[in-house]
Amino acid sequence: MTHKIIIAVLLLLVSLTACEESSTRFRLEGRIKNLHSGQMFIYTLDGDVHTPDTISIVDGRFTWARNIKAPATYVMLLPNFSEQPIFAEPGAEVKIQADATHLREMTIRGTRTNDRYTEWRITNSQLAPPDMVEAVKKYVAAEPESPAALYLVERHLIRSIEPNHALALELLDTIVTASNNPRALVMANALRGIAASTPTLSLPDFEAMTIDSCNITLDSLRAECNVVAVWASWDNDSRDNINRLKRLKATHGDRLAVVAISLDTRLTDVRNLIRRDTVRIMHVCTRQVWDTPLLSTFGIGTIPMTIVADSTGTILTRVHTAQQLEEQINATIKK
Repeated sequence: MTHKIIIAVLLLLVSLTACEESSTRFRLEGRIKNLHSGQMFIYTLDGDVHTPDTISIVDGRFTWARNIKAPATYVMLLPNFSEQPIFAEPGAEVKIQADATHLREMTIRGTRTNDRYTEWRITNSQLAPPDMVEAVKKYVAAEPESPAALYLVERHLIRSIEPNHALALELLDTIVTASNNPRALVMANALRGIAASTPTLSLPDFEAMTIDSCNITLDSLRAECNVVAVWASWDNDSRDNINRLKRLKATHGDRLAVVAISLDTRLTDVRNLIRRDTVRIMHVCTRQVWDTPLLSTFGIGTIPMTIVADSTGTILTRVHTAQQLEEQINATIKK
């Protein structure tokens, strides 16, 4: 009799645990046609997974699951290294369908937020930047409480080649009022801090660890010309910038100081690209992609992006192309 009671209790505990797990388990599964195998990466914007998880694609299919206690926004880095947001909810399951030759048309279905965002993205995928901004404004006005609204503001108004901080702040205030989203509040306060700064900005105080375990600070950028560059092995334009910086560093030596922030998820990718370097560039890679702390410190939200400052730390310009970068560095370093 005692054994039966013990077994019954154990079965009850197992049942309760299974019920609890099913109520918090978020799961996604998908299929990508015309892609037999590969890898994707997934990380969250809400502080749950700082180091991206790897999703393996086998025979064109993949699955990923996680226990979550509250809704969260995840970002998938696709095989072509474009990004796709996933809006996760406890106990929900989403299904992803895509063709490797047309990843822009990927569909993500299973929850209202993912359904609505997928419709919006496909409808507006071909818009020019000014029209895209208007489409983002309309989405936020219609659904300010949606996590997709916050993602759109960050992606298209903050983390863009031509950011619009004034409009982003206006829309973030709308989102905070509607949802009291803590991340939206943090972003809004950060933008207010930028707006309150003087027109001529200086490099901020910072501290970071390089991939060679060297501690670097603002004092590491005291050369005649100082550069902070964001790059990734999967972005050709940013790699062009880094290669140009290597050549300029070889030419100018200690008169040029460079901190290179990598958005890569694997240190091996960074090391493979720099292992033959003979010039000293301070490489930082935390494997946190867009959650890398130095990005918010320097107010960087797009790739490629390079900040150039003079010997006093005064920021002279922010440039995107390798040619612009070389011209500014050569103009800053006295012949």
